[in-house]
Amino acid sequence: MNRFLLTMQYDESLILPIFLKHYSHYFPAENIFVIDHGSKVNLIPEGVNRIYVPRDRPFSEMARLDLIQKITQGLLSYYDLGVYADCDELISFRDVDFDSLTSEVTYVAGFEVFLNKSSQIIGALNPLVCKPLIFKKTPVWSLGFHSSNAKPSTLTIPMAHIRYFDKELSRDRLIGRRAVHSNMDKSEGSKGINAHWGDGDRELNEFYSYIDSNNANISKAKSFGDIQWNEVFNMSAPKGLYVQAEPQFHAKGDYKIFGGQFYNLTNFFPALL
Repeated sequence: MNRFLLTMQYDESLILPIFLKHYSHYFPAENIFVIDHGSKVNLIPEGVNRIYVPRDRPFSEMARLDLIQKITQGLLSYYDLGVYADCDELISFRDVDFDSLTSEVTYVAGFEVFLNKSSQIIGALNPLVCKPLIFKKTPVWSLGFHSSNAKPSTLTIPMAHIRYFDKELSRDRLIGRRAVHSNMDKSEGSKGINAHWGDGDRELNEFYSYIDSNNANISKAKSFGDIQWNEVFNMSAPKGLYVQAEPQFHAKGDYKIFGGQFYNLTNFFPALL
């Protein structure tokens, strides 16, 4: 199956090399497209498709979503299947037969990952990052690409969200994200969009406090297996007797709702070791 990978980045010198190293196992360089939103230095290696857009106005999450949806729509005229992932999202396609993906939209099982003392990659399942990132038809994404109008099915493909993978590198990256948040479109900022970018230190500390309090559970981390969609999503029917609309799917919470349940994902993400 002819497929492409798309991401968007700005000065991601810490994690873009990890992103490209990981996905080069599944996509040839000419099938990888990186939207470069005005980086100060070109971080895109030769052979990978660089789509440069200027950074001369406040950052807009809505504009980013619109751009990515339009680019994916165009690319799907030439490819059978597409994947969109942020630079801190590594989807493992180990043992995945792309031709067997029959759904128009496929959700991934998203994990917050870290490296334990035994150099194992451990993940905490996070419903908020179980996202519709693999598609044959462009999803009708919400902001942040967290959901679409497509119904999720059994989650069989793991995704490592590496924003917390290395505590000190995460702190360094947060400096840049706070700067972006401070220069955000005012109408979006007033609605709280991407507010967590400005509060990233608290979230980082909260995650590692959760890890420190669950050492016993981490030592019992289980192997990844299929995850039923209703373990991570609630479904709500549209309101109104005479209105026909797609049901909505909402994440049940974040990683803390599973009460210290962890997965050993070492074999799925060798590029992190």
